[in-house]
Amino acid sequence: MPAGLAGRPAIRAALVLSVAWSFFWPCQLPWYEAMICCLLVPYPATRLDWLVLARLAAGTIPNIPGNPAPPHGPLTGVLHHYSVVVLSPLVLVGAAAALVALCLTGWWKPRDPGEPPGPAPDTADPLPSAAGCARQPHPPQSAAVG
Repeated sequence: MPAGLAGRPAIRAALVLSVAWSFFWPCQLPWYEAMICCLLVPYPATRLDWLVLARLAAGTIPNIPGNPAPPHGPLTGVLHHYSVVVLSPLVLVGAAAALVALCLTGWWKPRDPGEPPGPAPDTADPLPSAAGCARQPHPPQSAAVG
């Protein structure tokens, strides 16, 4: 699991147990991910966050209608069928496989973008800076007689 919260080992143990239970238990309901989301809050951002979000989306989308009756319309029925039977199980299995891969490789933290880019190449400054301009007095304006 990702490093963090060395002074609070109970949160780390709860995170390990809830991730293992939620990712590999045969009965999957999307609100089980809330348990993991609450435990991930004190941790820095890791790849585990994306796995939890993918599982949450894959489990929630098929359950959005919340109706015990089948969806109305042929297109809605086909989309619902494939999201429940094909898409959601693939995402859940893929997230579990990705979790195992993260555990084996230890690549929890996303790659840092690196150092900021170096200084700009030497180019001519198109506009003079304000410090280099000498203040010149304005010529007196003559009063217009009208």
